[in-house]
Amino acid sequence: LTVTGVQTCALPISAVAVAVSLVIRLALDPYLGDESPLLAFVVAIAAAGLFGGLGAGLFATGLSALLGDFFFVGGRFQVGSLSVADVVRMGLFISEGIAISYLAGQLRGKNESLEVLTAELKESNESLNTFVRTVSHDLRAPLRAMSGYAEMLNQEFSSRSEEHTSELQSQSTISYAVF
Repeated sequence: LTVTGVQTCALPISAVAVAVSLVIRLALDPYLGDESPLLAFVVAIAAAGLFGGLGAGLFATGLSALLGDFFFVGGRFQVGSLSVADVVRMGLFISEGIAISYLAGQLRGKNESLEVLTAELKESNESLNTFVRTVSHDLRAPLRAMSGYAEMLNQEFSSRSEEHTSELQSQSTISYAVF
């Protein structure tokens, strides 16, 4: 199931990844304070993009921006009370989130293409192996017949004199050279 190109299970997983990043950032807040307020969300954006593609990464970027604004940027526990520096910080974060989402989505698409090509290659190899076994079998049958005929000739002519055998061998060499 997809919703405008995004797997429906990717959006909840993206939301969970952002929530985990929020919890981690809140736990680190006493140590980090106002430093790097949005950095913890980058991992959630990358994970969402890799798992769900561009749409999931963009969803994680938007959700991270909203939660980051509310909890860490500007006035804490307020949305929209941003200084010019905070607007620039948020704009950079959203731009980076879009870039990460795009690149992760491209990587995901390439991995899917690679999986398809790998499956096709395996199928091709199986067909090649089947062909080789068939050709090998088809070539063995005439060789077995010739080997049996040669063995029969060997048994028949082993009782004859050396002189007669040499004469037959020279005749067979001449016949072979003609063909």
